[in-house]
Amino acid sequence: MNFVPEDDPALTAFHTFEDEFGSALVIDLVINSDIHSIISQKSLSVIQQLSEQLELLKGQEKVQSITNTDFIRGKDGTLTVGPLSEDENGELISPKILRRRLNSWKSMYDKMLLSKDEHSTQIGINIKSSLSIDEREVLYNEIKEIAEKTLPEGYTYYIAGVPATTIQVSENMRHDLSALIPLVSLLVLVILYISFRTIGGVILPFLNVIISIIWTIGLMVLTGSPLTILGATIPILMVAVGSAYGIHIVSHYYDDLRNPENREKSNKEIVLKTMDAVGSPVFLAGLTTLIGFASLGVSIVIPMKNFGFFSAFGVLSALLVAFIFIPSVFLISKGTGRIKKSKQAKQERDIVFLKLLSKTATKHTTMVPLVSILLAGLSIFFIPKVVVENNLIDFFKEDTEIRQADRFIRQEFAGTSSFNITIEGQEKGDLNNPEVLQSMENIADYIRTNYPEVSKVISYSEYIKRINQVLNEDLPGQITLKPESVGTSDGTMVQQQGASTTDSTGDNFFENSFFGDAFGDTAIGQEEDHAAGEAASPMSTDTAQNSMPDNKPEKADMLEALFDAYRTDPDHFIDELGRLTNYDGLDYYEIPTDLDKYHLANKDEFKNLISQYLLLYSGSLDDWSDNAIEPQKARISVQLGKSGSIIASRITKAIVPAIERMLPEGYTFTISGSSLVESSLTNLIVTSSIASIILSILLVFIILTIVYHSALTGLIGIVPLLLTVLINMGIMGLTGIKLDISTAMVGSISIGIGIDYTIHFLSSYATNLQSLSSRDETTVKAISTTGKAIIFNAVSVAAGFFVLTFSRFTPLIYFGILVIITMTVSSISSLILLPQLLKRLDEKHLIRSANIKRPGAETSGKEE
Repeated sequence: MNFVPEDDPALTAFHTFEDEFGSALVIDLVINSDIHSIISQKSLSVIQQLSEQLELLKGQEKVQSITNTDFIRGKDGTLTVGPLSEDENGELISPKILRRRLNSWKSMYDKMLLSKDEHSTQIGINIKSSLSIDEREVLYNEIKEIAEKTLPEGYTYYIAGVPATTIQVSENMRHDLSALIPLVSLLVLVILYISFRTIGGVILPFLNVIISIIWTIGLMVLTGSPLTILGATIPILMVAVGSAYGIHIVSHYYDDLRNPENREKSNKEIVLKTMDAVGSPVFLAGLTTLIGFASLGVSIVIPMKNFGFFSAFGVLSALLVAFIFIPSVFLISKGTGRIKKSKQAKQERDIVFLKLLSKTATKHTTMVPLVSILLAGLSIFFIPKVVVENNLIDFFKEDTEIRQADRFIRQEFAGTSSFNITIEGQEKGDLNNPEVLQSMENIADYIRTNYPEVSKVISYSEYIKRINQVLNEDLPGQITLKPESVGTSDGTMVQQQGASTTDSTGDNFFENSFFGDAFGDTAIGQEEDHAAGEAASPMSTDTAQNSMPDNKPEKADMLEALFDAYRTDPDHFIDELGRLTNYDGLDYYEIPTDLDKYHLANKDEFKNLISQYLLLYSGSLDDWSDNAIEPQKARISVQLGKSGSIIASRITKAIVPAIERMLPEGYTFTISGSSLVESSLTNLIVTSSIASIILSILLVFIILTIVYHSALTGLIGIVPLLLTVLINMGIMGLTGIKLDISTAMVGSISIGIGIDYTIHFLSSYATNLQSLSSRDETTVKAISTTGKAIIFNAVSVAAGFFVLTFSRFTPLIYFGILVIITMTVSSISSLILLPQLLKRLDEKHLIRSANIKRPGAETSGKEE
């Protein structure tokens, strides 16, 4: 919710929904019993106690469980609303009666309260949307504490839902910060030591990073910016990236210090010479990196924008410290270490890897471009396969507690993702119109039928249907089978001895009917609400037959009803039979629209009838309509059995034409939900990613063009970057790594960091053109000097991001892997592909940027 702008349509719709129907943020608490059925007396007592304690928590708006959910039934022509698991005296009912109650309103209760194996139940805890992150975390921990204290041995619990998931994000983020920052620091220190083998080479670049991190985090605190999952990576990013500027300055300083030509020069002269040589490329590298990160500032995704701003500030800080702090330390050191490193210098010059790169860059002049083109082509082929998804639950690994809880709830219940369809009329009471209520029914049926990803659909119309059912349950069905309806020889109606009528509780079936007589089942449903498990005395089959002389015709009617029900709808045989016989009022579980059936004069009277229904209803419908008597708005809830913004987006887009077609004229609708905010965030991420990549490449091109006074040089300079971005996206398409809020930033970060390698190589290449006789010698010289620093830098950055593979967040793991790959590609391509492209470029485009006066340059302008 905090990732998208306040004026985002999906977020606005979500907040509007909450204003009208209450909080849509639900923590799902599932209780599982390994020993008892969850609807046993013992388990129900535990759930009841747990629910009562949860209702006392500060910050919760509503607690709904199997023990306090409303159950609607009819009695003496009136409506009675009470807790699902209690009888009229407030006592817990038997499991058998509870099971019948659940089945009697299956469209409402199924997949919401009880698992199929009856060992798990779900408690929904609506939390106030106004709670801060800290308050939500307190509430979450209190829920866990209550569950742990209340549940006896043999019971376990799962907690999931969007609020629970975001709290887990915060907890895991704190773990990453405390564990990964020390780890990345240690790793970079080791790499610096391996690279330089001097105290200064280790300490100075690292101190450079530490100072810039302190400044950056300090700025975040001063501006009150919250630490998001992306912001938490900034210190790690700074350790990996911020050390680059110090590495280049330190590397060049030590090279100059060991150079025999500088033996007679003072330390101050060497420091000035070093800064003169590397100052421009380091500054340019820092500037372009800053631009790469700052390009994320164009994003309207708030964490991406903040990440771009603060990481750019961190780069600027690292650059300033590198230019001021490190040279100052060198001046104080007075050139210590000048004498010791000749042996190491020789070893460094003889680095096998650098020789291999030099050979590849100078000898394989055809292979390198061809391989680059091939890789680019393969990447373009796989890019369309990239999955764009930003599902919060996927941030966690498969074996994490929150992921297991979410998976369990999706398997056993309706799931944790949902969206709502709000239907609105023009005036108060418009939602009492049977025509629009029937439309809501049709919409719900359409979604259930056409989208298998949907696990459950509940409409406001279900309440109207239920009220209609229980108020008409005593009416005869199309076929009458109840024994009390049996006619005597004189044509009068008598009630058979021992017969009992049913009510909407579903707590008893009609006893000793022809149904029971015909199939020998004379003990069906012998419990009643007030009896709570005490069996009634069934009448024997013989008694039933003796008291009903006209038995055979009734049996024939019963058999005919069975066959008619089966022929009409074999998949829902029992439901159809119940409708034909109006058992428990099933023939009236509908929106009343038939004038003859309801004995009404015109259709306008249906609206009045529904208004009367609502007057009789004593329960609360605040969750489903905006007014208890004259609703103008009502909703349909759609639960998704599978997570993912892609699914929610696809379904909501697809159902819009169907809803428009089904709704009567004068009614409008709005679709809202947390899953749609996720979908909106996904779309914003994609557009922001594309925009930032285009902007960063464009700005880098402009800077290179200005510095080298050549658009062609600018184009050549961005080729390694374009190849890196293409390969990155191609790998995502090939491996199935999703484009989410973390991985979407890899492109811009790769450009920001990767351009450093291009700039340093271009600078070294252009400088060496004045003293070397051929382009190949220039390439070898650039690789053996600047190439060494580039490799050190790339390894340091890659190692820093490698630490992210130990993160608790899956996107950050992939983020780290992709950055490592892009660092490898951009550094290698800068050292072997860039020389191939520069050989085809007139040298005047390169040397004039540094005001180099090469003898004969006026006439030699072309490659020899």
